[in-house]
Amino acid sequence: MNAVEKPTVVKPPRPFAEVPRASSDFLLGNLRHLFGDVRAFLTEAYLRHGPVFRVRVMHQRFTVLAGLEANDFASREGKDLLSSKQTWQPQADFFGATRSLLTMDGPEHTQLRRAQAPGYSRSVIESRLPAVVRLIREQIARWPTGCALPAVETLQKLLAVQLGVHVADFSPQGYLEDLLFFVRRVLATTVTRQEPRILLHTPRFRRARLRIWEMAEKVKVANAPKGSGCPVSNLIRDVLDLRQTHPDLLRESDLRLTVLGPFIAGLDTAASTCAFLLYELLKDPALLAAAKAEADELLAKPDLTPERFERFDVIRRALQETLRMHPIAPALQRTAKVSFTFAGYEVPAGETIIVATTVPHYLPQYFPDPTRFDIDRHTPENRRQLPARCLAPFGLGAHTCLGAGLAEALIIVTVATLLWRVDLALEPSDYRLKIDPKPTPRPDKNFRLKIISHREVLA
Repeated sequence: MNAVEKPTVVKPPRPFAEVPRASSDFLLGNLRHLFGDVRAFLTEAYLRHGPVFRVRVMHQRFTVLAGLEANDFASREGKDLLSSKQTWQPQADFFGATRSLLTMDGPEHTQLRRAQAPGYSRSVIESRLPAVVRLIREQIARWPTGCALPAVETLQKLLAVQLGVHVADFSPQGYLEDLLFFVRRVLATTVTRQEPRILLHTPRFRRARLRIWEMAEKVKVANAPKGSGCPVSNLIRDVLDLRQTHPDLLRESDLRLTVLGPFIAGLDTAASTCAFLLYELLKDPALLAAAKAEADELLAKPDLTPERFERFDVIRRALQETLRMHPIAPALQRTAKVSFTFAGYEVPAGETIIVATTVPHYLPQYFPDPTRFDIDRHTPENRRQLPARCLAPFGLGAHTCLGAGLAEALIIVTVATLLWRVDLALEPSDYRLKIDPKPTPRPDKNFRLKIISHREVLA
């Protein structure tokens, strides 16, 4: 006799009002946490409350989706349920843009993303490796021996020139001070909202803005068609071509933000990741020696090739561990397009969502002793044992960072060339990492790189 099957009972979602609240101060809410070590705060709250909880920053409330459950949900259903427009629209408005990759969703977003993908791909760096190494060498040759340089700012300038020359065929050398100030201020006021928007009206910022508008026009002129011949394709030329062929997809008012995109998207994030990576290498003599030996071996021969580039192992795995421990984008802010159910709770349409994508980076079930820097976590064998979407330093879903491959390639070549050409040390030698969260996480201003010597003997 067959057993009678019991009907499956589907529990209705619990009301939104029952979503757990992370503990907070009465006035500031979770401000001191979310503007401090965001990743640590969200991880602790996940371990205490589970995959969905609410936080408050001053007068604004956020619903947090966290853990591997949230990463899977955002990857599978985020395209239909979550929008990034409300987060990024203030930045677009500042530039006078009506359409941008970050504010668009749906088929038009896919079309624009596909058009810009080649210009943001890792092949941009891999196709010109000798030129990339040569430009880095030219820049660091000017660094004075015996001096201690501010790590993040120095790396920002180094990478800004790399991005300009290799992505946009334009060196921003004469604009660097204004560019660094401009990007930081715009991100902190229009995206992360860590600073009041009134700071966009200070005399210093107004001067910087005029200079960067001037730079944007020069980038466009440098990439405009020049009569006969077919110039090598790059991101800016692809964008300008798209403007001509699809004027409704990309309008004239959108070009300023689009041509400055590589600097806005890559300058802060790539430089901060480089700084974190160098910190981890310089505080570990054995790891530093292994990375230097690898750089010496692969860069000693002239003209780095894609084949030799693929042989970077120690530095590549050290970068992957840096992205795990020090993610530049610890979470994604979105808005619920429609009501949906997550982890048994009903989340209403219009709710501001934080997808805490990097919480799994510090969960011991995936990464034992998660506060220890260990590049062996990233051997092919160990990576295969991790669940999909466990590591998400570049976001997830339809708006995953388009330049992730380019950034990784550029960081590897930059750090390898630095180790090959310059002997560096922490300054002060006992420096212990402190995070400056504004506008994105980075080592604080007290982290400096001391130039011990230039390794000219290896030329």
